[in-house]
Amino acid sequence: MNFVYITTNVLNEKKYVGSHCTENINDGYLGSGRTFKKAIKKYGKENFKREILKECETIEEARNLEGRYIKKYKTLIPNGYNFHPNGGPTNGGFHSEETKRKMSEAAKKRWKDKEERKKQSERLRSLGLKHSDETKQKIGDIHRGKESPMKGKNHCEETKEKIRQKLLGTKLPEEVKKKISKNSKRHKPWLGKKLSEEHRKNIGESNKGKTRSEETKSKIGNSRKKYLKENPQSGYKNPFYGKKHSEETRKKMKEAWKKRKQ
Repeated sequence: MNFVYITTNVLNEKKYVGSHCTENINDGYLGSGRTFKKAIKKYGKENFKREILKECETIEEARNLEGRYIKKYKTLIPNGYNFHPNGGPTNGGFHSEETKRKMSEAAKKRWKDKEERKKQSERLRSLGLKHSDETKQKIGDIHRGKESPMKGKNHCEETKEKIRQKLLGTKLPEEVKKKISKNSKRHKPWLGKKLSEEHRKNIGESNKGKTRSEETKSKIGNSRKKYLKENPQSGYKNPFYGKKHSEETRKKMKEAWKKRKQ
């Protein structure tokens, strides 16, 4: 359905004329334009009322009629919210396909520039803007099924260190933690489940005779020492925290370990 409409601010009687194309006449669309959107933000959607002025065969026909109704209802700034006497964008018309193509190419070129992307990202964060759930879904659909550019590659040590330094001291929100946990369980279905005796036996059999190299042992030891140094309270919830096995217990554990290896 294509039509020309007029939206009225019931608090100050200012009006806005525009055209719209939709399959749902009750879609809640009130209008566009920078000035009009600022007014909606200021007064609230509930204080605006839309009325259809004329139904049209095509959206082009509806757009061409905007100027007539803008003049009739005197909706130009400052009496109303329309910026141009002919309606449409601020240049008084609508972009041609050629112009749209050029704008698209310019935007793609800007997006390839890392510095430009960084500036855009910082600007959006400063404004507190976030993608809607619908936009997130569209972005996900676009990238779903595509092969990751990092597939088969590894970050160099310098990049790893940069990532590590950037994340140091960062605390993830509970919502993000839950999402990470949920995704981990989806990709690792065995998490939270107990292995059957047969499965454990198979794992034990496959690991028999395998020994870690001295280099690997050293790395594991150093990593553990570093972690304990940075997190002195780690393991405090363990009932055995701060205690030591007696000689008798150590002997029993050693004998039990020998039996398992046989």
